[in-house]
Amino acid sequence: MLTIKYRQYCERCDVDKPDDGPAGDTVTSSKRGNEIDNDCYFAFLDSNGTLVPLAQTGKDRAITWFTATLQGRLFSVTKLICRQCGTINHSPRLQSYTGYGCLVGIILFIAALIVFEQFGIPVFLPIFFAALVVFIPEWLLARWLANRYRERESKHAFTQCCKCDSKDATTLYEAQDETLICPKCQHRTMHISIENAIVAPRFSLKTLLVVMTLMAIVAGGVTWYDRTYSPVTLEHASAEQANQALRGFVNIPSAATDVHVQYTPFSWVQLRFQLSEDESVKWCESNHWMIDRTTRNETGFFKFTTGSGGGTWQEGEITCVVFAE
Repeated sequence: MLTIKYRQYCERCDVDKPDDGPAGDTVTSSKRGNEIDNDCYFAFLDSNGTLVPLAQTGKDRAITWFTATLQGRLFSVTKLICRQCGTINHSPRLQSYTGYGCLVGIILFIAALIVFEQFGIPVFLPIFFAALVVFIPEWLLARWLANRYRERESKHAFTQCCKCDSKDATTLYEAQDETLICPKCQHRTMHISIENAIVAPRFSLKTLLVVMTLMAIVAGGVTWYDRTYSPVTLEHASAEQANQALRGFVNIPSAATDVHVQYTPFSWVQLRFQLSEDESVKWCESNHWMIDRTTRNETGFFKFTTGSGGGTWQEGEITCVVFAE
């Protein structure tokens, strides 16, 4: 877990203090004000009804996070700073922890991607599937806990400042752009800043689910566009493979072999494949393509027209171009 360090600094109270430098010079200290570790933490509700901060593993109380979750004793406590007096308050809320996480989502995504690709299912479905499996259990458990232990949560919830009784408070993260009341001098000269050079952005489960769903929709759109409009080239394919790629633009006889395809979706296709003369004639007639009777009488060769295109059959091989009507 990334530790975020905040600094609480007042322009009046926390003035620069001179220090002795290595060469006897006077230097200015860059560490002013009070340092605050993290803006939230986990806490365990003990038998006395007291919220006790937990270590990250939660093993110090011989109880797992999942067990504490089911008992309604695991809380996430957010630090709030009062806008009226600058006092830091604590806002506990029931926390759910099922053990699902990013690793489970990645494993499920890879597994679903492999399985779905075997059936030609678009890539966005594994993303959406992983998002549902990872986040929906957390969301359902959180709703169940909020309903079952709502009185316990409301008892410990933040309602007003512990010092001035004001209800106007904000998180440390959101207070960075504000000038607040200093709890020492009571002037509006206090600022909150983050000490860490790199801080990960904050997301709730709801936000992450929405983001992953949008990613799935975008990926699905890109996949659909690519499969629908991208040119297709096949070499030495079977008739079944070619018909799947052509998606009804033109149907190749099942008896055709060694099929070569150059297809621009919804525009035109160039075909070359092996087919007997009788099957070729039947194929042309089934598509209502006109056969040139003068060439039909020649042995091993005839021409035919395919609307605005055309083709030939010669010694067992058809070559033709078909345009969209």
